[in-house]
Amino acid sequence: SLSLYFFHFLGRVFFCRPRAEGRAGGRCTLVERRGEEREERQRKTEGESKIGEGRRKGDWEEAMADNNAALRCKEEGNKALGRGDLQAAITHFTEGLQYDPTNAVLYSNRAAAYSNAGNWSQALADGEKAVEYRPDWGKAYNRKALALAQLGRYEEAIATCEEGLKHDPTNELLTSNMAKAKDGVMASEQNVLAEENLAKGKHRNALACLDKAVELCPNSALFWSNRTTAALGCGLSAEAEDNARKVIALKPQWHRGYQRMAEVKQYQRNYEEACRWYAAAMNLKPDDPKLVSAFSRAQQDLTMENTRKRAENDKAGEEEGGESGKESGAAGKEEATSKESETPKKKSSRFGFL
Repeated sequence: SLSLYFFHFLGRVFFCRPRAEGRAGGRCTLVERRGEEREERQRKTEGESKIGEGRRKGDWEEAMADNNAALRCKEEGNKALGRGDLQAAITHFTEGLQYDPTNAVLYSNRAAAYSNAGNWSQALADGEKAVEYRPDWGKAYNRKALALAQLGRYEEAIATCEEGLKHDPTNELLTSNMAKAKDGVMASEQNVLAEENLAKGKHRNALACLDKAVELCPNSALFWSNRTTAALGCGLSAEAEDNARKVIALKPQWHRGYQRMAEVKQYQRNYEEACRWYAAAMNLKPDDPKLVSAFSRAQQDLTMENTRKRAENDKAGEEEGGESGKESGAAGKEEATSKESETPKKKSSRFGFL
């Protein structure tokens, strides 16, 4: 009986513990306690899982909302681009990128809008982003290459086309733009020769080089600008004026086209028009000392021309007045003579008329 009491005591010490707070009954076995701990861990895990699931669901819903908003902006931007509203297109694409900052299509489309607006620096930046976020997309490389070529960076444009063709070998635009970039390299070489000849005053040689350059790259404002100078140096003012207009049409935000037109008008002695074109150039680049100096000379020429014209008009007026005075004097004498002949002569005496 003593041994039974001893084992009963050990069982109560080692296998029974007080029950958890709030439970009825007072004591539980170690097995029950471990079961409760396991259930608690399971409940905790399930709770965290539900929280995580909720967060994932919320993130997914937010991502879908952003994706839909970006898609809407892309569609609105494409519509604006189609109707030629470039600023609205740029605004829509920029808004879309706020919802989806890694969307290569939005960068590509905004690059197209910047290209149509002639903002080649921004077009290049967006083309590079499109390549970064979608490096296997041929159109992204095309956007970048086109901007590089328009900026005169023909070697880089060729390298970009070659890289794009590795990912998209059948892309005809990349092939075409690479050929144009190679033409640009040759045209640039001709332009360098032309500038050397212009510096030496050899305008005919420069004109011949620039004819080749604009034939290879007819959309280069730089080449047409230099050709304006060469044509003017050869005395071809009408041709130079036509070239200057092409510069302005190709690159309307570049001061050089307006400056070239002013130089043509100054050569034609149309100083009033020259001043107007110089003023337009200075609106785009007000701090250019060469422009300021040229504008000042044109104003001086205009003042001298106006002074000369006034002097000529005054002289012509005086001569006209002198001739009319002589004519009126002669007419007066004739009239007096005729009256005298018509009036009967009166006899006179020493005291006066009878």
